Amino acid sequence: MIEDSIGPIRLRLFTTDVRYFYYELYLMDGTSEDESYEDFMDGLNPDTDHYRLRLVNHLSPKNPNTIQFVYKNEVLVKRQLDKQEIQKVIEMIKKVKPAIQLIPEEQIFEEPEIGHEIQIESQRLTCSYYWSSSEALSSSKQLKEIIDLHELIPSLIDVDYTGLDMPMYL
Repeated sequence: MIEDSIGPIRLRLFTTDVRYFYYELYLMDGTSEDESYEDFMDGLNPDTDHYRLRLVNHLSPKNPNTIQFVYKNEVLVKRQLDKQEIQKVIEMIKKVKPAIQLIPEEQIFEEPEIGHEIQIESQRLTCSYYWSSSEALSSSKQLKEIIDLHELIPSLIDVDYTGLDMPMYL
């Protein structure tokens, strides 16, 4: 039987080429393998089962289904996502298809050229999508799913950028 759930997911969104701030999501799609492991551990008899091994899954934090804004390695804002938000993000992740070669639909050049990246880690796959602002405009149909995900993530959390050293583009 093929499982269509992804399991634990960590997603990072970099909205510029600058790497000192980003959005980070920890999601759980389907049942947690950690839960079945905990059930297994609870079923052990401590008198006869002497050896216990604790596996740590860095994709399953203590607070799954959260989003946070990280600035210079410090979490500035963090919140729990509701079920509809979680489902919407996971559905968008499942729709993303890699475009190995972009075929320009239109010739659009935008200045400045801003890079964007989404990193997605699951137990089965780690991938990174990188695209520029001009590629987003010139190949919008091919990048639709990834652009939609890119636009959704910042809308899930309110960040006060006042006093933060953020890039400015003219």
